[in-house]
Amino acid sequence: MQKRVNPRPYRFGTGMLALVLASGWLACGAPAVSGKDPGVGESTSQTQSSDSAANSAAKPKAASKKIADFSLETVDGKTVSLSDYVGNNVVMLDFWATWCEPCLAAMPHLNEIYRRHKSEGFVLLSISMDGPDTVAEVRAYCQRHKLAFPVLLDEESRAVSLYNPKRSAPFSVLIAKDGTILHKRDGYQAGDESAIEAEIVEALGQ
Repeated sequence: MQKRVNPRPYRFGTGMLALVLASGWLACGAPAVSGKDPGVGESTSQTQSSDSAANSAAKPKAASKKIADFSLETVDGKTVSLSDYVGNNVVMLDFWATWCEPCLAAMPHLNEIYRRHKSEGFVLLSISMDGPDTVAEVRAYCQRHKLAFPVLLDEESRAVSLYNPKRSAPFSVLIAKDGTILHKRDGYQAGDESAIEAEIVEALGQ
């Protein structure tokens, strides 16, 4: 007669083996089941870090408050430095020349704007870019049009090299009381004086 084999020990042995393996797996620090792929969290963290770095790089840098100083002589023979005015005033540098028609068209408007706002702390430094051939005409022009603001001669391009290296004419730079450059304007068309004055008024109110 064939001897019968009880299958229960085998089933019991298999179950014990599974339990031992499971216990060993948990003891080795296997991650708890959370319903998410363990790699997803790491990938998301890396993505957020990359996005954060990208956003940080995209932010514009704060405007520099260290402006370059210069000293020039006026048509009256006085020496004027930019640092004499920056700190308590809103300063506009206006680069122009007697041979520049748009410059001459803008000049009467700038003169009126200066007269209206000089008592509020507005300073206009008009910087002539005339060379040896035309610099003699600058004084006559100032007297003829009764310009109220200082007109500086920059034959050696000291201020031009710092603030208008392309030698655009007219070209203006508006500087806040703390030395921050607020606006740069290239050229002039009829009606621009309204926008120029609005920028000056806004700067005076800061």
